[in-house]
Amino acid sequence: MTGNAPPADAQVVDGQGKFLIPGLWDMHAHTEASGESWLQLYVANGVTGIRDMGSSLDLILTLRKRQRLAGSSDLAFSQQANSR
Repeated sequence: MTGNAPPADAQVVDGQGKFLIPGLWDMHAHTEASGESWLQLYVANGVTGIRDMGSSLDLILTLRKRQRLAGSSDLAFSQQANSR
C-alpha cells in the first residue's frame, strides 16, 4: 500500500456523518444458562466478545469451535479469570 490509497480489492465504506465503535464485550455472561441461540443476538447487537462466568471450559471451547466451523469468527470467548 502506498500513501493513503486502500488496496485495490478493499471494500471502501463512506463513514462521513456516521459513528464507528469497536466490538463490545459482555464481561459477565452465563452461556451455559442462556444457550447457544443467544450468540447470534450478541453479534446483532455489536457484542463480539463474551467472558463467561461459570460455564465449563469444554462448553466454551465447543461453542468457539462451532462458531469457527460456521464461518463466523465474530465472537471471542473467555473463561472467568481467577487469582489463585
